[in-house]
Amino acid sequence: MSVTTIHKVKNMQSLVSYCITPKKMQTSEERIAKLYCDLGSVDFFLDYAENVIKSHARKVQGYSIIQSFPQHEFDVNNEKHIEYVNDLGRKLAYALYPNSPCLVVTHSDSIGKCLHNHIIALNHNLDTNKAIYLNRRVKDV
Repeated sequence: MSVTTIHKVKNMQSLVSYCITPKKMQTSEERIAKLYCDLGSVDFFLDYAENVIKSHARKVQGYSIIQSFPQHEFDVNNEKHIEYVNDLGRKLAYALYPNSPCLVVTHSDSIGKCLHNHIIALNHNLDTNKAIYLNRRVKDV
């Protein structure tokens, strides 16, 4: 069973940078095990986010979801497990924010050697051109 937390993002650039940059100059270990981006690339995601944020003057730029799995469920060295965990992150993003661009970064570098996702959803509904409606009563997805 995964553990999931959701937080508001007020600095999209900083959060994305944290997710894709190696920890404290650790060049021996790649930080990103798997990456998925709705908009094709991280750079395009950030450019699009910046344009939306500026044009709508939103203080909350997006939502950060951390989805972590126990070590006994998935092996950090198994490519199929990494792919599956990344896919679970995409499914969660689409279930919570179906009409918002998202970025899913799967890490395998935690202290406890647990696979975990950093899911970043832009605070923008593509269908309504408005901010995301945040339902805080979601129990099961």
